[in-house]
Amino acid sequence: MSTALMLLLHAGLAQAGPISSVSFTGPNPQLFAIYLDGREVPFVASSGSFVMAELAPGPHAFRMTMNGSEALTADFTTTAGTHEVCTILVQPFGYDTRCVAGGNPLRWADLGIRGPGVSPSAPAAAAPRAAATPPARPTPMSATSLARLVTAVDDASFSSDRVGLIQGAASKNHFTCAQVVALLGPLSHSSDKLAAVEALAPKVVDPENAHEVEAAMDFSTDKAKVRAMF
Repeated sequence: MSTALMLLLHAGLAQAGPISSVSFTGPNPQLFAIYLDGREVPFVASSGSFVMAELAPGPHAFRMTMNGSEALTADFTTTAGTHEVCTILVQPFGYDTRCVAGGNPLRWADLGIRGPGVSPSAPAAAAPRAAATPPARPTPMSATSLARLVTAVDDASFSSDRVGLIQGAASKNHFTCAQVVALLGPLSHSSDKLAAVEALAPKVVDPENAHEVEAAMDFSTDKAKVRAMF
C-alpha cells in the first residue's frame, strides 16, 4: 500500500479572508477516507488531493480510515487565511505526515496509530511474519551408487582420470560430507584431493559438516583451502 507522494502547493485555494482551507495528498481515495471534525473531506481528482475549503481557523479533529477501519487520528490546527498543504506517506506498516504553510503540522507525537503493541509516538512496527519453511535438501547419491563410484575411481590408472570421474559425478549428483571423504580415499596427491573437493563442495547437502572434509586433508594449508570452499 506504499504511495508515492509529492508535496503540492495549492496556492489558488489560499483565502484572502479569515477562512482557511487544507489539502491532504498521498492516500489512495479508493482505499482511504479523511475526515475533519466528523465531516468527510472530498477528493478532488484534478489536484489529486483531499481538499476542505471554507474551514474555520483553529483546532480540528483529523481522522483517516482505511477501508472503513480507523488508521490515523490527530489534532490539527489551521491558521486564519492560510491554506495548509499536507502530505501523508502511506507505508506498509505505518504513516508519516508533513504540512506546510501556516498552522500547526501533524507530527508523529500527535498521531494515534491503531494496532496491537504500536506506540503512537513512533512509526508502526512491521507485523511479525510466519517462519519460512526451509527448502528441502536435495537427495544425496545412494550408497550403492557411491560404492560403485569409489570403486571406479580406485580402479582408474591415472590421477587425472580419478579426478575426472569425480568431477563428472559432481555435475549430476549431490553428496554428503561423509561421501566426499569416501571419494577422497583413492586419491593420493593433495592437489587431486583439492580439485575433487572444489568440484564436490557446491553439491554438498550438509555443509555444516564440512569439518569432516577438512579433517581428511593432509596439510594445514589444504585444510584452510577446504574451509574457504564451504
